[in-house]
Amino acid sequence: MTPTLEEAQPQTTDLPMNDFTEYIDKPSTLSKIEFGVATVLLIFSILLLDSSDATVARRLFEEAGISFGYYANFFYPRVLVFVTVYLAFLLVNFVVVPQLLRREQVARNILLLLGAYVAAGLVFGTTDTYAATYLFREYPTEQDTYNALFQQGFGGLFSCWFFWERTLC
Repeated sequence: MTPTLEEAQPQTTDLPMNDFTEYIDKPSTLSKIEFGVATVLLIFSILLLDSSDATVARRLFEEAGISFGYYANFFYPRVLVFVTVYLAFLLVNFVVVPQLLRREQVARNILLLLGAYVAAGLVFGTTDTYAATYLFREYPTEQDTYNALFQQGFGGLFSCWFFWERTLC
């Protein structure tokens, strides 16, 4: 007896669409997706650094009469900022927010948020001293330049934080 066409074909089990939805709705699956997307964005951000931005930075350095190093004044500061934002996202998204939503260790998590803010502001200010060294010629003293760069670092971070809070809340 030879099998019929229906019998010869392998049987497939059609999963209802809600099974896929249940898979996606699992918090662990969403966390993996968020982690993967964040990591891919970090990698693409580093790989796709725009060389035209480096050209603009080189021109600003040359106008100030300061030598420009692609890696020291452009690439490394940008990569460090990208990595800082990535690490802050991971900390906030996977540690602080889940614990705050469960009302666990509230004081510790608030301190972690403040620590992340201060650390990111320091990193932004420090990287700006390398990426915007040409500004040292525009301010009367070296301390005035540092003050401006670090205020800009914390101010930009505050703006991002404010925007993030307004869009999520």
